Amino acid sequence: MALDPQEMGEQLAAFVAQQTGNPPDAVRIEGLTRLAGGASRELWSLDVVFSDEAQGGAERLEAVLRRDPPGRTGESDRRVEFELLRLARARRVP
Repeated sequence: MALDPQEMGEQLAAFVAQQTGNPPDAVRIEGLTRLAGGASRELWSLDVVFSDEAQGGAERLEAVLRRDPPGRTGESDRRVEFELLRLARARRVP
């Protein structure tokens, strides 16, 4: 069963907070919208907002999420893609 966008956003914010080492209340997802297209994967547009209480501001990251549709057993793993992107960012690959 598919998640509703609000629940999906909450779970995604918790995941991003965990992966980035931020407190859970310092990350929120805004504007989560399913995009047209994506024959084999769901595509979602979203903003990841990192709040910085100490600095009194926030950083906004515009993103597109590729997601396996519910029930899909695929030939690739999103974790592998995630780790590849994390390594590329750490090495400042443009």
